[in-house]
Amino acid sequence: MERKGLFAPDHHKKSSGADMYCNMPKTVDVRISCCLDVRGKSIKWIRNTKTHSILCIREELHISFTSL
Repeated sequence: MERKGLFAPDHHKKSSGADMYCNMPKTVDVRISCCLDVRGKSIKWIRNTKTHSILCIREELHISFTSL
């Protein structure tokens, strides 16, 4: 059986044929929908050590000031 680290990079896995641009914690079941939801944007995972929860944060690409 494969060892599962909490923050092990998941580069070798593809889900639903979608490109994953994030390193996903293997132990979090909602990681797939989170990654699919922010396709085209960068993702940051933040772990709350007190509640042992992991948040998925969207980082919007700021490209709205290119045509001034």
